[in-house]
Order: sequence, then C-alpha cells, then structure tokens
Amino acid sequence: GCLSSRDFARGALLEGMQVQIERGVNPHEFGFIGSTDTHISTSGSTEEARWPGHKKTELGLSGRFSTADVGHTDAIRTNPGGLAGVWAVENSRDALFHSMKRRETFGTSGTRIAPRFFAGRYDENICEQSDWLEQAYANGTPMGAHLPPQQTSFNFLLEAKADPMSKPLERLQLVKGWIDEARQKHNQVIDVVTTNNKNNPEGTNRLCAVFSDPDYMPNTDSYYYLRVVEQVSPRWHKTYCDGLPDNVREEKCKNLPVDDYIHEMAWTSPIWFSPQHKSGSTQ
Repeated sequence: GCLSSRDFARGALLEGMQVQIERGVNPHEFGFIGSTDTHISTSGSTEEARWPGHKKTELGLSGRFSTADVGHTDAIRTNPGGLAGVWAVENSRDALFHSMKRRETFGTSGTRIAPRFFAGRYDENICEQSDWLEQAYANGTPMGAHLPPQQTSFNFLLEAKADPMSKPLERLQLVKGWIDEARQKHNQVIDVVTTNNKNNPEGTNRLCAVFSDPDYMPNTDSYYYLRVVEQVSPRWHKTYCDGLPDNVREEKCKNLPVDDYIHEMAWTSPIWFSPQHKSGSTQ
C-alpha cells in the first residue's frame, strides 16, 4: 500500500497545527497510548518471546511464515501489542479519567518503560535532587498540555526508567515538529542522551536530562514529545527460529524480510507551543 506523512503521529500532529493556523481549531490535539490489536481475543500479548500471532492461522509453524494476498500483511511482519500508561495521583477511576482527559499519558511498544516529560524552567542538576518530580510539576508543564507563550527559551526535563524485566535504556530523544512562517511543516529528532558508547555499552536503568532547544523560535507553532529507546533485543521471530530444529530453521528462517533485532520504545504525549495560546491553559 501507499504511505502518507499523516500515517505517523508526528505528521498528523503537524497537520492538526496547520488546520489550527488556518481555521482556529486543532483536530489532532491527541495524547499517546499503546494497545494490542489481534484477531484471537488476546489482551496484552506484548512479550516478543511469547507472541502467539495476530490471528488463529498464525498459531502453527506454517502460518507463522505465510505470505498474504495483495492488500494484506505477511504473518512475519506482524508484531506483539503495546501498552498504555497513565500518570495519575491515585489508582482510581476518577483520577485515571482525569489524567486521560488532560492527556498525561504515554505508550510503549510492549515493555514497561516509564517516561516523564516536562517543559518549563529547571536547574541543570534537578535530576539528582530527591524532590525532582515535585519541582517538575511546580515549575513547568507536563506531557499532554500547552506551554504558555514564552519570549525567552525554556528547557525540557526528560526522565525515564527501564522495565526491570527487559533491556536497559539506550537513549532519550526529543521529537520536534513545527510550522514555519511560510507554513511549511518540519520534523526533527534530537538525541538528548545516548548511552550506546564504549564507556557504557550495557545502557542504564534510568536516564534523566535537562535540555534547551538551541533553535527555539518564540513566534512559531511547535510541538515536542519524548521518545525513549531501549538497547536492542531479539524480535519474536528470532527467538522462535532459534528454537526450531536445524533443518527446519534453515528452510523457514533464511532471508526473512524483517530485522532479527529491534529497539523497544516509549513515547510520551506531546507538549504543544503556540504564540497565540492563552497563558495557563492546558486544554
């Protein structure tokens, strides 16, 4: 099939901002979650090593590596589900729905990464302070909200904890989108913290950073969100193939059209900035 920039969240967010500039309302001001969508009535089903397949015809060996008709997806290209995360003051119906309404939510590709994302004005050493989270809320705007108009550059607070049952974290990335004065749409991915180097090849269980955008433009509509990336881990088919007898593995697992290893990820809801937005509003 065909792909459009609007098939991806970052492109849809830009489309919504452009509609707001032209018509005064943003139809794509949404928060992020992850979920599972299969045809075998499974909930969760996020573990690569235990992925049962997308539908019942994939439960056996032949179905796992089957090719699809035109317009459908090959079984080998399907993936385990994702997870939705909600930051709430307590685990109650009212608190959870209030958090979802204000879009303080995030999604993961299946592992239990726990990301935090704020925009405001923070000390460079806030990550080392025991009350960093209280300061984050007191001095800034959390994921899912609008940042009030700023005439001087603000900074971002990015933090994430690894899933203790998965791989350590490799990097924190800031995904930025903006519309320039000529109404052209732009995207950029910024590596804020990277641990994939010789000094720390195994990653880490927590990453935290304060970052200022050197290209901040106070008169430009923009959004930012945090993407957290794990160290590489085997995709489901790699584990599945490794467990097959040698002769079957040679037949079924050679020259597959997918990578053997993947990066599990998490994405926070965006923080939006508009020079016309009313100060203090989070809607």
